[in-house]
Amino acid sequence: MLTGLIYNIAQKFSLAGTTLLSWFAAFAMMWIVIGNLGVLPHKLMLYATPLSLLETFVAALIIQKVSDRHP
Repeated sequence: MLTGLIYNIAQKFSLAGTTLLSWFAAFAMMWIVIGNLGVLPHKLMLYATPLSLLETFVAALIIQKVSDRHP
């Protein structure tokens, strides 16, 4: 589902815009929900946030390279 989301967003936005919008749509909201449930330690966010941003950036980069869209 995340791949489809990133693909659709990549058709209209730059790589940076795609990365940030996709990250917010998927990971930021998920971490807010998990944080509200209180099931994970808050120090985990120090590692999870940059790694999830990296994951979203790499996914957007791959989708940009394999799709027909040329920046």
